Amino acid sequence: MDKEDSGKANVRELVRRLRETVADRDRLRAELANPPVELATLRMVVENAAEAIALMDLWGNFLFVNPAFARMLQARPEDLMGRNVSQVAPVELAWEALSRFEELEKTGNGYVREAGFTVNGRDLWYMTSVVPVKDGQGRVTAALTLTTDVTHLKKTQEELKSAQDSLEQRVEERTQALNEAVDQLRAEARVKRMAIEALRESEARYRHIYDHAPTGLYELDYRKGRFIRVNDILCEYTGYPREEFTSLGPADILMGDSLESYQARARD
Repeated sequence: MDKEDSGKANVRELVRRLRETVADRDRLRAELANPPVELATLRMVVENAAEAIALMDLWGNFLFVNPAFARMLQARPEDLMGRNVSQVAPVELAWEALSRFEELEKTGNGYVREAGFTVNGRDLWYMTSVVPVKDGQGRVTAALTLTTDVTHLKKTQEELKSAQDSLEQRVEERTQALNEAVDQLRAEARVKRMAIEALRESEARYRHIYDHAPTGLYELDYRKGRFIRVNDILCEYTGYPREEFTSLGPADILMGDSLESYQARARD
């Protein structure tokens, strides 16, 4: 095969991959735009999550962003839909993400990265977990990202360094505080990675995020005063197994000021 034939073959392969990517993108958009009732409930959880969540095709075009992600970029979700990451993120971060998406498509292996940039004069740091979303044939069709603001951790590190330089006697105390912060961050990152690694289809994505979110989530029947559904973290916080929660209500697990506060909010 001469160079011309080889070049034509490469072009045909690129066209084929582009068509497949566009078809996968359109299918994912359709799923996100018309979810079943249960998926709509789970989607509401994702859209109200504190973590910044985004779904992009392998060309870096946004298929879905939650409000937290839009706030991170000082935009509205509808302003980001269909746009490319290179249009809204710092150039160096956008190009790095796109190059990593190529590797993501080839290997199917997710990754975690930390990046810093300046917005309106503020130095911000974010930790992002990225995992592949695959179709029924196991092909990587999109990338799901979960981003957490870790600026506070960076500031803690800077404060620790200053304290170490000026107050040697406080080194052990500050080091312990930093280690606890790092351990907590790593534990949260592990939970988030576990949540997003299992996301393959729409229902699995939102259900898994609900069940394994790094904060306690629950649904409550106010009339009956009983829990309808809880996630694993809430079970860990309270010590109650999931199956017992449907027979319990806030009055069974709260006391004192916490119970009075709940009752006042319930009345409101």
